[in-house]
Amino acid sequence: MSTNIRRNALIAGISLLVMAIAAGFSYGYVYGNTILEEDPQATYNQLSLLAYQFYAGLGGWILIFLTDLIVAWTLYLFFRDVNRNLSLMTALVRFAYTAFLGLALVHLFRIIPFIQGAETTVAETAGQQILTLAGSFTGIWSLGLMIFGIHLIGLGLLSMRSVSVPRWLGILLLFAGASYFLLNFAGSVFPGSERAVAAVEKILSVPMALGEILFALWLIIRGGKAGSVSRKKLQFET
Repeated sequence: MSTNIRRNALIAGISLLVMAIAAGFSYGYVYGNTILEEDPQATYNQLSLLAYQFYAGLGGWILIFLTDLIVAWTLYLFFRDVNRNLSLMTALVRFAYTAFLGLALVHLFRIIPFIQGAETTVAETAGQQILTLAGSFTGIWSLGLMIFGIHLIGLGLLSMRSVSVPRWLGILLLFAGASYFLLNFAGSVFPGSERAVAAVEKILSVPMALGEILFALWLIIRGGKAGSVSRKKLQFET
């Protein structure tokens, strides 16, 4: 077992789990509790009441941004012996997704002055501006998630080529990647399809999340212990 490969697997796996927990808190809990779509007044009141929770959520987003960078690099190092070019392209795609995430987060940080009262506007107007900023965040992030889906497809292909990663994990990653891409593509290209996309996403969310989480756990428990050569190389040598 290569010590470096094992170390990269551990760092990537732990970072993925940290990211999942942070995303559950920042987006699933904080964002859902403070940004109330189609109700500007209630959104402003909720943010005023839960300001510190919103700030904690922003801290979680920063953590997600940083761990995304770590995951992109360490997974490149982990898979580069499988296929260096594909591994590099997959890492670069995740870096591109992270850039979109960073751009989207700027709009969330622009909400802070409204919470602190620096923007002297009535509550309903402030709430409407907050929802506009939140809409910009989700719109840009949705475009980024299409790129993230391509990244997961790359990971799935690398996993399928590796003799150390179980083939079923590669299939799950391919499925998750295709789902991320198609769902966000449909939401961006077909206005008014939000309800249909949300309904499909509820069905696919479990296998999508399962692929990423199981991959993270495999990296922590088994990653690097069995080597990381490609199936094609092994078949050629035999």
